[in-house]
Amino acid sequence: MFFWFFRYFYVLFLLISLLLDFEFHILNFNFITLHFFYGFISILKDYVHQFELKLFLIFLGRLLILVLSSIIIEVIF
Repeated sequence: MFFWFFRYFYVLFLLISLLLDFEFHILNFNFITLHFFYGFISILKDYVHQFELKLFLIFLGRLLILVLSSIIIEVIF
């Protein structure tokens, strides 16, 4: 019993601390959305050459990020 406690204590501590650390999740969500958005923009610059279509797709990408962030905020809080 004593060995099991020390063997898995750090895993339990890590899981509990990650569940309680909302700033960690918000920071990771920000990095993920920025990574998605910049990747989306680079794909648009490489493959879409019509300016109006590019603006429309950028608008849809920003709208998608706003909707996803509002859903995640509702789930967390």
